Amino acid sequence: NNIVVTENNVLVGQVEAVGANWSKIKKTGSLGQKLTLVGEDPNLSFDAVGLGGGELAAELPARLSAVFKPGDTLRWAENPNYTVGLIDKIDFKEGNPFGKILIVSPISPSAVIWVNILPNND
Repeated sequence: NNIVVTENNVLVGQVEAVGANWSKIKKTGSLGQKLTLVGEDPNLSFDAVGLGGGELAAELPARLSAVFKPGDTLRWAENPNYTVGLIDKIDFKEGNPFGKILIVSPISPSAVIWVNILPNND
């Protein structure tokens, strides 16, 4: 599917359907959507699942608790030029081998006026 990005390279979503003069976009972070993300280290990728409303959640090994912090930018592993979201919350509990992070969109959908539709070369 073609991808939809803002002029600032934020991944808005993917084209789901096309008509004569319209396109239906499935927003990044849609319920159940799976994306592989990277932080500052492109060699460290992990999967996140959409919660709906543009939010995603990921479960990570506790040893990575020091790697990520709220406010960190996360990018799409398939094409790291595109930002997917920002870490909103981190929940790593002592003694638990896994922790959770909540990822939110870096933009408000109502603030998006123009988008670019690009081929996804996967």
